Amino acid sequence: MKMPNTRLYLDTEFTKLGPIHSEAKLISIGLITEDGESTFYSELTDGYDFEDCSVFVKETVLPLLDAPVLPEVIDYQVIYARMTTEQTRTLLKVWLEQFSSYVVMCSDAIAHDGHFIDTLFAGYPWPKNLETKLDTCVPTNNLRRVHKFFQNTEDIFLKGEYRRHHALDDAKVMRLAALGA
Repeated sequence: MKMPNTRLYLDTEFTKLGPIHSEAKLISIGLITEDGESTFYSELTDGYDFEDCSVFVKETVLPLLDAPVLPEVIDYQVIYARMTTEQTRTLLKVWLEQFSSYVVMCSDAIAHDGHFIDTLFAGYPWPKNLETKLDTCVPTNNLRRVHKFFQNTEDIFLKGEYRRHHALDDAKVMRLAALGA
């Protein structure tokens, strides 16, 4: 009997928008489980400089960075901290491997988010239960459902509870929009 998958919603923020293999560098990464019970959020403290960031990122993304330093005792149900790339990689692997089922990440920007997951684990052991290929959270099989997903996204952001361009908030909104689509 096949175990059910754990579906995660993923978003990343990075220094500049451009071609997938551009010089963009990861700033933050946010994930939430489909049931909304467990989250992972990391703001990287290394790997990029202020000068690497586009004007948009300097004005819109960087002001939203608000995570505290990584605590000594980690609650693996809810991780929300500033950390190095190495700490992010290590803790994300542990966080992902806590799920007893196979883990599938989904995103509304697979090319960008997938690139940063690939980069984060490049040359390192991937979590054993992680599907390395991202899935889309946008329902592509029906134009009405696609429209509903994006309308749900806008409606959720308009309520003002979530911050657009904050990796964890964007992942939370993706989850809510997908479940409502």
